[in-house]
Amino acid sequence: MASTRRAGTVLRGALEHSTPQPAPAAETVRPVRPARPRPPKPVRYTLDLEPDLHRVLKQTAADWEVDGAVIMRCLLRQLRDDQALAARVQAEAWEQ
Repeated sequence: MASTRRAGTVLRGALEHSTPQPAPAAETVRPVRPARPRPPKPVRYTLDLEPDLHRVLKQTAADWEVDGAVIMRCLLRQLRDDQALAARVQAEAWEQ
């Protein structure tokens, strides 16, 4: 029993003389940034092409080292922005 008391006294003494632990640092609060708007999700559109038009698209894409979808998006933007092109495409579409 004496050894138990001695161990408890030693332990208590060690705890009393130990260096105090520093207080935990306050959490750094980061300013809230406004959320960046995400670009709109692309809409999938399936297009059936005649074999010769498919070949033209694939070959052009390979030659230019871009995806065929990139070429189609460029063509559609030009169709939207160029009224003379739009008129020519419309005339050809009505002949189909």
